[in-house]
Amino acid sequence: MRDLIQKHKIFVCAGSGGVGKTTVSSSIALLAASMGKKVLLFTIDPSRRLATCLGLDSWNGEIVSVKNFESGGVLYASMVDHKKIFDEFVKENSPSKQDSERMLKNRLYKELSTNLSGSQEFTSLRSLQKAVDSKQYDFIVLDTPPAQHTLDFVKAPQVLFNLFSGPVVEWFRKLTQKKSGILSILSKGTQAAVAVLEKITGAEFITELQDFFVSVSNWSPSIQNMVIQAQKILMGQDTAFLIITNLDEARIIEAQDNIKDFKRLGFSVKSIVVNRMTPDFELMSVHNQQVIDLYQNLKQSEAEQVSEVIKQSTPGIQFYKLPKILFNEEELAGLVELSQAFKSIEVKQ
Repeated sequence: MRDLIQKHKIFVCAGSGGVGKTTVSSSIALLAASMGKKVLLFTIDPSRRLATCLGLDSWNGEIVSVKNFESGGVLYASMVDHKKIFDEFVKENSPSKQDSERMLKNRLYKELSTNLSGSQEFTSLRSLQKAVDSKQYDFIVLDTPPAQHTLDFVKAPQVLFNLFSGPVVEWFRKLTQKKSGILSILSKGTQAAVAVLEKITGAEFITELQDFFVSVSNWSPSIQNMVIQAQKILMGQDTAFLIITNLDEARIIEAQDNIKDFKRLGFSVKSIVVNRMTPDFELMSVHNQQVIDLYQNLKQSEAEQVSEVIKQSTPGIQFYKLPKILFNEEELAGLVELSQAFKSIEVKQ
C-alpha cells in the first residue's frame, strides 16, 4: 500500500455500503500522513463514532487538523457538508445576491439540494476539485458516498447536468420571458391541475417552482465545466481507484463488477482491499485444540475465498487485506493501528 500511495496523489475509495469503506479510507489517509505527506481526507458517511475518532465534532464541512506525525506528515479531514457546498455553488453562480438569497429560501431547492439523486456525488466531486485546485495537499483521499451501485458515483454529476439542462428547465426559462403569466399559456387540463396544486401547497408554490427552474438554467454552464474538470481529475494519472469489499459473497461479486465497469469507462482501478478479515493470532499460548481447529479452519476458508476472488479478477489489480479490529469510540489510536495493518496478498493468476 505504501508503494501505491507514493505513486499517486489521489485515492478514490469506492465500494458497496456496509463494507467499512469510510474506516478503510481513514486508515489509508493516516498511513499516507505517517509517510510524511500532507493529507486531506474527505469523509462522507455520517458516522459519529468515526467522526469523533477523527476530531470532526463540528460537522460544518470545515477542514480540521487531526494528527501530526514525527515524519512531518499531517492528516487533515473534512466531513463533506452537502447542503453547505451546494449553497456555496448557488451563491457563486447566481446573477446577484438577491437571486441567490431567494433560491436558498426556495422550498424546492431546499429539498432537492440534499435529496435529489446525484446531489451528494456532485458536492463530493466539487469538494475534491476545489482541494486539488488549492494545491495545498500532497495526497487526497475521497471516501465516496453510499450508492445503490458504486458506478453511480462517476455517473451522477452528468445525470445532474442533463437534468438541469433538459427541456423542462428550458420551458420554464422561456416562460419567464412571456408577459401573459404562467396560467394563461397552459392547457386547460394543466390549469386545472395547477389550481388543485395551489390549493394544496399554497399560492406561492408556482412562483417558487418557476424561480427554481429559471435559476438552474443559469447553472448549466458551471455544472458542465465542473463535470469536465472532475472527469479530468478522476481519469488522470495521479488518481487511483480502490475498491473496498469484504468476504461476503454478494459484496465480492459487486466488487468484481465494479472493477470491470470502472475500467470500461477509463478509470484506473489499482487495488481491492478485503476488509474485516480474521486477525492473525499467535497460537502457541492457546491450549484448547477446539479453538485452534476453529481458528485454522476459519483462516483456511478465508484464504480460499480470497484466492477465488483473485482468480476471477482482471490482471494488474493489487490485493490487500485488513483485519477486523475493535477500538474505543474516542480512540484515534485504533485507526492508527489499523493504518499499519495493510498486508499485501500474493497474486497468482
